[in-house]
Amino acid sequence: MLFRSSDSFSESFTTTATTSSNAGSYPIVPAVSGPQSNYNITIVNGALTVTPAPTTTTLTASGPAPYGASVTLTAAVTSTAGTPAGTVTFYNGSTPLGLGTLNGSGVAILSTTTLPAGIDAITASYAALGNFAASTSAATTITVNEASQTITFPSIAYRA
Repeated sequence: MLFRSSDSFSESFTTTATTSSNAGSYPIVPAVSGPQSNYNITIVNGALTVTPAPTTTTLTASGPAPYGASVTLTAAVTSTAGTPAGTVTFYNGSTPLGLGTLNGSGVAILSTTTLPAGIDAITASYAALGNFAASTSAATTITVNEASQTITFPSIAYRA
């Protein structure tokens, strides 16, 4: 058996990804240098996947409210990787109520007068954008009280 202590080679890897790369897939290209006479080397390209940063969406709502009154819905989207931008869609169950744009603090606000009377389950859903993943809030319930109506009739004189 023959050992050669002077045999050496080195390998290196390159990719187009950087620390500021957007979420996505980037090629990894390996390379080998140095004497390779005693080795069979197979080079296989790979891929580096950069995943979006997770987000958390929380929802607060004014309420209870009388039917037809304006209810303010506030969604806050946070991430440990920075402040997300983009939009939040507010839902009553599966019915969209409207869209809010996140401000510089990651907050979107929607005021609505269209909630039906009863207990409404409201959620806020952040749409993935750039390097931030999508997220949806837990449901927040809002009680919208039924409208009350009073009808007053003028008195009618009674004739006998």
